[in-house]
Amino acid sequence: MKFEPKVCFFMPSLDGGGAEKVTINIFNELNLRGIDVELVVLNDEGPLKEFIQFKERMKVIPAKSLIWGFFDIAKFFKKDKYLIFSIMTQPSLLMLLIKVLFLKQSQIVVVEHSSFLNWKAIYGETKFNIYKFLIKKLYPRSSSIITVSNKMISDFTSIIGSNSVEINCIYNPIDLEGIRRLAKVPIPSKFPDNKKEKKLVFVGRLSKEKNLGFLIETIATIPSSYSLCLDIIGTGSEEAFLKDKVKQLQIENTVRFLGFQSNPYQYLKDADALVLTSKVEGFPSVLIEAMALGIPLISTDCHTGPSEIIIDDSLGELVVVNDKEALSKAIVKVLFERSYSSNAIRHSANRFLIDKSIEDYICLINRHIKK
Repeated sequence: MKFEPKVCFFMPSLDGGGAEKVTINIFNELNLRGIDVELVVLNDEGPLKEFIQFKERMKVIPAKSLIWGFFDIAKFFKKDKYLIFSIMTQPSLLMLLIKVLFLKQSQIVVVEHSSFLNWKAIYGETKFNIYKFLIKKLYPRSSSIITVSNKMISDFTSIIGSNSVEINCIYNPIDLEGIRRLAKVPIPSKFPDNKKEKKLVFVGRLSKEKNLGFLIETIATIPSSYSLCLDIIGTGSEEAFLKDKVKQLQIENTVRFLGFQSNPYQYLKDADALVLTSKVEGFPSVLIEAMALGIPLISTDCHTGPSEIIIDDSLGELVVVNDKEALSKAIVKVLFERSYSSNAIRHSANRFLIDKSIEDYICLINRHIKK
């Protein structure tokens, strides 16, 4: 089904982040259902490229960065009338500025994967206030805003007001059955079993907000009488720092770095728990992906996301951000002291079936096309 205006998702790269992965899932599903949607990127190389099922519908604007590519991006979108789903804050601010200057006929839908209220802890007060000012001025110029958690709606309305623009929550679509199929693939022989009694797994970008240094320090405090290991799956800017920390704490036999894995589920299926120690999240899909495999969860209760997923202690434990003692106790409790029903955890994951989210996107597209 073709639309006028054209419909596209815009994001800078195909790096291995959660927001990018979710966007590719949505792009694939919409095209599979006969909805003609384009994916527009600045760089078509990256670990997520292999997941794009409709590569002929991917368009590339060759640019080194959002800032340096400002006029090239504007030139690309001026060629046609577009309904643009802009992924994450920085690309969205840039696209809204381009719209104000050049794209009077196109519509921008902002898709937010993180609450800006989280950013003060990451970027500092000065940068936070700059973003807050830009969001207040530019986000009302969008046609609508999509958040990935309900809590984020109140966060954004506190800045831009409740009547300035429509804001909807659409949970990240999760292909539960696809995850279960991929989990059946055998683990490559180059990653033999750690032979510890219990296994923790982290899956995600190795970046500052994931707070993995805190996780590694906590693992080092757990008495050796508890036989456990931590497998870290992912790459990112903090990788060298984290590997150095593991060496300094002399826990190389406990913590392994498995790098980016296009199929993390084959490793996740053997975990006794998934751990997430983020300072900030939007809506961490990895928690639901673990639930799809019946894996208990241990997560920090950051401002948005985890508390909407871990709704009771039958699914795992929520702990205060940066509370090392609480995290240590939660790890011991989940791995060694309590039993969990894998079937109950799998059933709870059904709250996030892919069909509901995709139908919400289709309804939103149809509504904007008719404007």
